[in-house]
Amino acid sequence: MEAEVKILRDQGKTWGEVAKTLNVSVSTARRYHKKEPEFPRTHEGIIYRRVINPRMILVKIGDDVVPAVIRQGLHYPQGQKVSVQQIDEKHYRVV
Repeated sequence: MEAEVKILRDQGKTWGEVAKTLNVSVSTARRYHKKEPEFPRTHEGIIYRRVINPRMILVKIGDDVVPAVIRQGLHYPQGQKVSVQQIDEKHYRVV
């Protein structure tokens, strides 16, 4: 629903037209428009260990250990705190 509201607003429709098209109230259409997207999210993590691929690293986020992409040429020591961006359900990168 959020995507439809954004598309209609980008086409230049008024809030009343958007609400009428989607059969919702104006306040509901505005709420969907303001709703924060699910991804990307930012997490705090700790470097767990390196892997064979020089572009990947394992990061511990809470109780989970996930693979994350790093920029080439950067070296992170084990145990360093880093900021990790979750791109979608299973892809992460160190920022």
